[in-house]
Amino acid sequence: MGLLLAGVGAALAIAAPAQSAPFVYVTNALGNSTVSQYAVGAGGLLSPLVPPSVPAVADTRRVAVNPDGRSVYVTNTGVDSLSQYDLGAGGVLTPKNPATVSVFNPQGVAVSPDGKSVYVANGGQPTVSQFDVGPGGRLTPKSPPTVGTGFAPLGVAPSPDGRSLYVLNGGDDSVSQYDVGPDGRIYFLDPRAGTSRPTEIRIV
Repeated sequence: MGLLLAGVGAALAIAAPAQSAPFVYVTNALGNSTVSQYAVGAGGLLSPLVPPSVPAVADTRRVAVNPDGRSVYVTNTGVDSLSQYDLGAGGVLTPKNPATVSVFNPQGVAVSPDGKSVYVANGGQPTVSQFDVGPGGRLTPKSPPTVGTGFAPLGVAPSPDGRSLYVLNGGDDSVSQYDVGPDGRIYFLDPRAGTSRPTEIRIV
């Protein structure tokens, strides 16, 4: 099970892969963009893995871990892409092939509870991208590849039962609401729920 914490210019995700438990991944957006990787030891103390970080593309912002503990996805906001990594033995990340998929100005990213779909909020346009998770955790766009949202979507969160999806819209102070079909495709519901200067969305 993954936990996503969103911050300014950085994000943290916790994974408990089947082969060991647990690991922490932190995006580093400034300078040479990387993803730091740690093991969680006794008392919750972190210790760097070897290597302590892996390269990302540029302007990395958010990170999500597949519930199966085998894949990690990172948004590269400045270069319109989503990095995809294999989560290997000992928690070390290695780029998949291909290493990235195209997404316009990606912001928040989330994996469905069943691990079969990935959703990305596209901050530069009022849409959310939707992907199928294929063999080896590699992503391919669903049909349609995007669905409309409110203005400037920033965050995305699926419900625990996988039947609903919510997208935080920073540009018009709203939360878009969607039904999720059996194939993971989302269907826009209206009206949107109003908020006031939203910055983060999380479902518990």
